[in-house]
Amino acid sequence: MLIIDVLIVFAVIVGVLFVLHNWGGYLVNKWMPADNMKQGDVMYIYLNNEYNRKATISKVEENRVFIYDKLPLPLSYRGKFYAVGVDVSDNSRFLYMRKRRYIIPCRIVERFRKSIGLDQYLDNLPVSEVEETEDNEEKEAEDEV
Repeated sequence: MLIIDVLIVFAVIVGVLFVLHNWGGYLVNKWMPADNMKQGDVMYIYLNNEYNRKATISKVEENRVFIYDKLPLPLSYRGKFYAVGVDVSDNSRFLYMRKRRYIIPCRIVERFRKSIGLDQYLDNLPVSEVEETEDNEEKEAEDEV
Protein backbone atom coordinates (compact mmCIF):
# COMPACT_ATOMS: atom_id res chain seq x y z
CA MET A 1 0.00 0.00 0.00
CA LEU A 2 2.86 2.36 0.78
CA ILE A 3 4.38 1.85 -2.67
CA ILE A 4 1.10 2.76 -4.36
CA ASP A 5 0.85 5.96 -2.31
CA VAL A 6 4.42 6.92 -3.20
CA LEU A 7 3.76 6.26 -6.90
CA ILE A 8 0.60 8.39 -6.83
CA VAL A 9 2.42 11.29 -5.15
CA PHE A 10 5.28 10.94 -7.65
CA ALA A 11 2.83 10.94 -10.59
CA VAL A 12 1.09 14.07 -9.27
CA ILE A 13 4.42 15.89 -8.85
CA VAL A 14 5.54 14.90 -12.37
CA GLY A 15 2.17 16.04 -13.76
CA VAL A 16 2.38 19.43 -12.04
CA LEU A 17 5.96 19.93 -13.27
CA PHE A 18 4.91 18.98 -16.80
CA VAL A 19 2.07 21.52 -16.79
CA LEU A 20 4.31 24.26 -15.39
CA HIS A 21 7.04 23.47 -17.91
CA ASN A 22 4.69 23.64 -20.89
CA TRP A 23 2.21 26.30 -19.75
CA GLY A 24 4.10 28.33 -17.11
CA GLY A 25 4.73 31.31 -19.41
CA TYR A 26 1.09 31.36 -20.48
CA LEU A 27 -0.09 31.42 -16.86
CA VAL A 28 2.34 34.16 -15.84
CA ASN A 29 1.32 36.23 -18.89
CA LYS A 30 -2.36 35.75 -18.01
CA TRP A 31 -1.84 36.89 -14.40
CA MET A 32 0.27 39.97 -15.21
CA PRO A 33 -1.51 43.31 -15.68
CA ALA A 34 -1.52 45.04 -19.05
CA ASP A 35 0.98 47.82 -18.31
CA ASN A 36 1.24 49.62 -21.63
CA MET A 37 4.06 51.97 -22.61
CA LYS A 38 3.70 54.83 -25.05
CA GLN A 39 5.56 57.87 -26.32
CA GLY A 40 6.69 60.07 -23.41
CA ASP A 41 6.77 57.25 -20.82
CA VAL A 42 9.89 56.15 -18.99
CA MET A 43 11.00 52.58 -19.66
CA TYR A 44 13.72 50.33 -18.30
CA ILE A 45 16.02 48.75 -20.85
CA TYR A 46 17.82 45.44 -20.41
CA LEU A 47 20.52 44.52 -22.91
CA ASN A 48 21.26 40.78 -23.13
CA ASN A 49 19.40 40.22 -19.82
CA GLU A 50 21.45 42.79 -17.90
CA TYR A 51 20.12 46.16 -16.80
CA ASN A 52 21.32 48.91 -19.12
CA ARG A 53 19.44 52.14 -18.47
CA LYS A 54 16.24 54.03 -17.81
CA ALA A 55 15.14 56.24 -20.70
CA THR A 56 12.17 58.23 -21.96
CA ILE A 57 10.48 57.06 -25.15
CA SER A 58 10.77 59.80 -27.78
CA LYS A 59 9.05 58.13 -30.71
CA VAL A 60 7.72 54.70 -31.68
CA GLU A 61 7.75 53.30 -35.19
CA GLU A 62 6.52 49.93 -36.36
CA ASN A 63 9.84 48.18 -35.74
CA ARG A 64 11.87 50.73 -33.75
CA VAL A 65 11.72 52.66 -30.48
CA PHE A 66 13.55 55.98 -30.26
CA ILE A 67 15.10 57.24 -27.04
CA TYR A 68 16.93 60.55 -26.51
CA ASP A 69 15.21 61.82 -29.69
CA LYS A 70 17.82 60.20 -31.95
CA LEU A 71 18.82 56.72 -30.74
CA PRO A 72 16.79 53.98 -32.48
CA LEU A 73 16.42 50.64 -30.72
CA PRO A 74 14.95 47.54 -32.38
CA LEU A 75 11.39 46.44 -31.63
CA SER A 76 10.43 42.88 -32.57
CA TYR A 77 7.61 41.85 -30.21
CA ARG A 78 5.12 43.74 -28.06
CA GLY A 79 3.93 41.80 -25.04
CA LYS A 80 1.26 42.54 -22.48
CA PHE A 81 3.65 44.24 -20.04
CA TYR A 82 6.97 44.26 -21.89
CA ALA A 83 8.52 44.49 -25.35
CA VAL A 84 11.44 42.76 -27.03
CA GLY A 85 13.87 43.85 -29.70
CA VAL A 86 16.59 41.87 -31.45
CA ASP A 87 19.39 43.75 -33.18
CA VAL A 88 20.18 41.91 -36.41
CA SER A 89 23.72 43.29 -36.69
CA ASP A 90 25.07 41.60 -33.54
CA ASN A 91 22.12 39.52 -32.20
CA SER A 92 21.76 41.69 -29.09
CA ARG A 93 18.47 41.20 -27.24
CA PHE A 94 16.69 44.19 -25.74
CA LEU A 95 13.93 43.91 -23.14
CA TYR A 96 11.80 47.00 -22.51
CA MET A 97 9.49 47.29 -19.52
CA ARG A 98 7.76 50.00 -17.56
CA LYS A 99 8.76 48.79 -14.09
CA ARG A 100 11.99 47.06 -13.08
CA ARG A 101 10.14 44.51 -10.98
CA TYR A 102 8.71 43.02 -14.19
CA ILE A 103 12.07 41.51 -15.17
CA ILE A 104 11.47 38.07 -13.63
CA PRO A 105 7.96 37.56 -15.09
CA CYS A 106 9.26 38.96 -18.37
CA ARG A 107 12.02 36.37 -18.52
CA ILE A 108 9.55 33.57 -17.71
CA VAL A 109 7.05 34.63 -20.37
CA GLU A 110 9.78 35.27 -22.94
CA ARG A 111 11.21 31.78 -22.45
CA PHE A 112 7.83 30.23 -23.36
CA ARG A 113 6.56 32.86 -25.81
CA LYS A 114 7.53 31.14 -29.04
CA SER A 115 6.66 27.62 -27.95
CA ILE A 116 3.13 28.49 -26.79
CA GLY A 117 2.52 31.04 -29.55
CA LEU A 118 1.61 34.23 -27.68
CA ASP A 119 0.21 36.90 -29.98
CA GLN A 120 1.50 40.44 -29.97
CA TYR A 121 -0.27 42.94 -27.75
CA LEU A 122 -0.47 45.94 -30.08
CA ASP A 123 -1.84 48.31 -27.42
CA ASN A 124 1.65 48.30 -25.91
CA LEU A 125 3.97 50.82 -27.61
CA PRO A 126 1.51 52.10 -30.23
CA VAL A 127 3.06 53.76 -33.26
CA SER A 128 3.54 57.51 -32.71
CA GLU A 129 1.49 59.93 -34.73
CA VAL A 130 3.47 61.67 -37.46
CA GLU A 131 3.53 65.38 -36.81
CA GLU A 132 2.34 67.28 -39.85
CA THR A 133 4.33 70.38 -38.93
CA GLU A 134 7.63 68.56 -39.51
CA ASP A 135 6.47 67.35 -42.93
CA ASN A 136 5.28 70.83 -43.90
CA GLU A 137 8.57 72.42 -42.82
CA GLU A 138 10.57 69.88 -44.86
CA LYS A 139 8.42 70.47 -47.94
CA GLU A 140 8.75 74.25 -47.58
CA ALA A 141 12.53 73.93 -47.27
CA GLU A 142 12.66 71.77 -50.42
CA ASP A 143 10.45 74.26 -52.32
CA GLU A 144 12.76 77.15 -51.43
CA VAL A 145 15.77 75.34 -52.87
